[in-house]
Amino acid sequence: MPMRFLLRGRNVRFQPPARYAGILFAWLGALAGGQAQSTSMPAESSGSSGPAAKADSSLPVVDLLGLPAEDTRLLEDAYKAAQADPSNPEKIGEVGILCQRFSKSTPAIQFLERAARLAPNEMKWQYYLAMALEDSYEFSRAVEAYRSAYRMDPDYPAVIVRLADLIREKDLNEAQVLYQKAASLSPKDPRVHFGLGECARLKKQNDEAIKHYQKALECAPKFARAHGALAKLLEAKGDRVNAGIHTDAEKQGREPPVVRDPLYIRMMSIGAQPEWLLDVAAQLIDVGEFDLAISVVSELRKYPRYLDQANKLLGRLHYFRQEMDLALKHFKDYLSQFSGDDENRQLYAQALLELKRYDEAAQQYKIILKNRPDDLDLLAQTGIVALLNHSSDAPNYFQQVIVRQRKHPGACVGLVAAYLLTDDFETAGKSYPNALRAFDSPEEYDCELIGKLLYVLGAWRADPLMPIEPGVFLKFADVLARGNYAQSAERYRDPLGTVAGAVERWGRKGDYAKAFQLIQHCIETDEGGVVRGAMSRVVQALHRQSAQAAQQFFRDNTKIADRDTSLANMLAWIRATSSEAALRQGAEALRLAMLADKATGHKNPEVLDTLAAAYAESGDFPRAVQIMQEVLSLKTTSASQGRMARFRERLALYEKKSAFRY
Repeated sequence: MPMRFLLRGRNVRFQPPARYAGILFAWLGALAGGQAQSTSMPAESSGSSGPAAKADSSLPVVDLLGLPAEDTRLLEDAYKAAQADPSNPEKIGEVGILCQRFSKSTPAIQFLERAARLAPNEMKWQYYLAMALEDSYEFSRAVEAYRSAYRMDPDYPAVIVRLADLIREKDLNEAQVLYQKAASLSPKDPRVHFGLGECARLKKQNDEAIKHYQKALECAPKFARAHGALAKLLEAKGDRVNAGIHTDAEKQGREPPVVRDPLYIRMMSIGAQPEWLLDVAAQLIDVGEFDLAISVVSELRKYPRYLDQANKLLGRLHYFRQEMDLALKHFKDYLSQFSGDDENRQLYAQALLELKRYDEAAQQYKIILKNRPDDLDLLAQTGIVALLNHSSDAPNYFQQVIVRQRKHPGACVGLVAAYLLTDDFETAGKSYPNALRAFDSPEEYDCELIGKLLYVLGAWRADPLMPIEPGVFLKFADVLARGNYAQSAERYRDPLGTVAGAVERWGRKGDYAKAFQLIQHCIETDEGGVVRGAMSRVVQALHRQSAQAAQQFFRDNTKIADRDTSLANMLAWIRATSSEAALRQGAEALRLAMLADKATGHKNPEVLDTLAAAYAESGDFPRAVQIMQEVLSLKTTSASQGRMARFRERLALYEKKSAFRY
């Protein structure tokens, strides 16, 4: 799903602030103790002509004359909080940030210096101070503050780039080294490539400079300064046509997105106008930075007029982060005001499904159906929800779809599944031949039906360790065998083996989307790791054919895995256990496994198994042992002997400081 979907319906895109132009608002200082008036604060200097209240002698003073009421309120609230807790760097620093936002540079610097003294080991205060000094044209002090921030965190690209920008004219070689380091840390940051282009230009290496400017524009096609610099060099080379194109683009351009500088975004979000917050949230969503987007959108909730929009965005963001409880809260608040928004109601219903609140989810789908009675896909999905909710109405939903579209794949699978899950095997057998017509082959239909059955049966389990009872599959296999569907019958006698085989076949064809869709249905019931093993073999075979293609596989799917628990678990398993050394990557395996573990509440044995393997691959065998011991303690009486044996074997490996290889 495109990330732009999260902001659908927003009509305006606003330009983020230019660095020196002050478009982004500037900042403010401190507030009076005692009876501060809503339109004034302590005077900034003896020359101030505005009304002033006596300031707390321990805090700097600020003139509030001329500030809008909303800005004054923000500053007053921040100042009172700082007065109440003057040793808290966060409270002091926030006042400094607001001072900077409202163009009160002197108190901004004073407050940020104080925050830096209160938290001498926190890089962000040196960074914020450096930006305030730079905006005040105190470049020498700004350089020293940037260097302090760089010493505290030598791997934060934005600090490196800003430092390089300031010293470039005086020390070109050091600036170039800094840009090159930033490029290794953040290769898609347009500011890095622009800086390298400037270094090359100053060294009279114009062809090299052109390459870097072009790279900057690949990362940010509307980067105005890069267009302008490139236009000048092309003009000098006599390429007036392309120079003119870039000159025009410069006029319509903007500064590049700020998404690769989370500290700057958090700073600028304090007291920001809602339009800016929406614009930056959109940029963050586009690149999948959901954590930071949530932080930005949360600031939007401070504006009553934007509260509903903030709730909608937060609902979607938490949904895609698999934080379903929070998603429900925000969706519920939003839908209480916009009950006719079926698109977001459907996400609300999906979140309820994830939390196994099937009755509530069914009610939400019925509400949506009243508004969209002709949506056959929605009608079929409502049937699946009815199945999950043990409702006898489930077959009716699928039949309504089939009456209107005889070969609807979802309904043809769902109807037979509904009969099987209510032990009506004979009716299921009679419906089977007609249902096959919706698919290209019986094998494809069988895989879809097996996947759907495993999904529903897995959801019905009270204990995630409990194996799926094979009775449904075996009884249906007997029915199919009597009906002369011998090959199909064999597929139902080994459902997970059938799914694993299909995953491998689709993987070999390069149809990973289809493979993953099936995996999503089956992964939680993957007794013995059969399906997960099939995906491992697919990727290992792909790597043997083309290492580049295998790496592309991970690049294509990692961002999806960040919001998809089953895929995160799958990729983590491959990264942790593959027999192909080039596919193993302990740090990435651990990151993905931890995402999956968080989403499943540290209770899913297969995910915990993956997490232990990732720790082992990373060399942390004590932690791997601890996790496997936790897995073995999860209601072991209901777990299959085969599954427990697997876990014990891996525990023994980790105790010997040996990683598992698949």
